[in-house]
Amino acid sequence: MTVTPPTPPISIDHQAADQKTLELAYTEARETQDRLERWADALDGKIVSLFTIGSAALGAAAVFVERPFSAGTLVLGWLGFALWGIATYSALRGFNPKEFVFGPDIRAIVKPEWLNEPPARYQALRLEDLAAAYAENRETLTEKAESLRLAVICTTLEIAALVVAALLS
Repeated sequence: MTVTPPTPPISIDHQAADQKTLELAYTEARETQDRLERWADALDGKIVSLFTIGSAALGAAAVFVERPFSAGTLVLGWLGFALWGIATYSALRGFNPKEFVFGPDIRAIVKPEWLNEPPARYQALRLEDLAAAYAENRETLTEKAESLRLAVICTTLEIAALVVAALLS
């Protein structure tokens, strides 16, 4: 996200806002941004763990299923492999659906257009940037969560299919 130089009018009336309220709002906005970043990291960790479990199950099935394969074992094995593929695709999509917005763009806020602003207006503008980043990051987290949900379902079904295939062999 690129921070644009300030242009009136802004939605936050920095002249009417109490300075302490602006500071409090900014602090809370930063804390929310930090929480979103931690959630994104947690989702990424779960996605990687799920991929690892699904891959291990696929590898274990290849070792434990005895040959010659029966028709049921083959069908369940291919079904497990297909579900692993869908789960892997979903995990990859969820791991990096799009860039997470961290802001501010330091290159933009060191320009005179920003640095010549009074502190209250500067803080109000930064608060607007955080609001825009929140909207984008929330969308990113929703995409990650949806991908994780599909990966969980597919990995669960994959493991079930592979366990039944191993039992049938």
